[in-house]
Amino acid sequence: MRCSLKCTRARAWFEAERILRQTARLRIALDLRYIGQNFELEVVLDGHAWDERPCVPTVDTLRHSFFALHERTYGFHNPLAPVEVVACRVSASGDRHLLPPAKPLAEGASFGVATATRPVWFDATAPIETAIYRREHLARGQALRGPAIIEQMDTTILVAPGDHGRVDDFGNLVIEVGQ
Repeated sequence: MRCSLKCTRARAWFEAERILRQTARLRIALDLRYIGQNFELEVVLDGHAWDERPCVPTVDTLRHSFFALHERTYGFHNPLAPVEVVACRVSASGDRHLLPPAKPLAEGASFGVATATRPVWFDATAPIETAIYRREHLARGQALRGPAIIEQMDTTILVAPGDHGRVDDFGNLVIEVGQ
């Protein structure tokens, strides 16, 4: 059944993304109907991703869940009528392991310095000479006062005049917007 393959992929994703085992959750939603019906009912099965039970429930469990839902929705069910699965969706969620803090600056190491400056227009008044930094040279704890431009391989970050930037313990650039 395709649901089993989806569950296998979800569990591989948990491993690749370093999802905490105790928070890994699977939500399995199957659309079921009596054969020949035009409308399906969604039977949802939530569970811990690492439960001992199989990802996809037994046919009897699915039929029982469908009958109970059909009874609640329409006021009746027919235990003798054949039931079919029309679709299966698997959603995976969980919390990731926290990343370790960035290493502190080594003894004698210094903060990254501006590699250049260039005039940048922030308004129609006049350009402001703006410091240019390379992202990979910024160190944990380093603070920057805008205006500054931080260049990295895949993006350019602007610290506008009046803003303050700092590199936190995890290497994130935190920008506080000024007035």
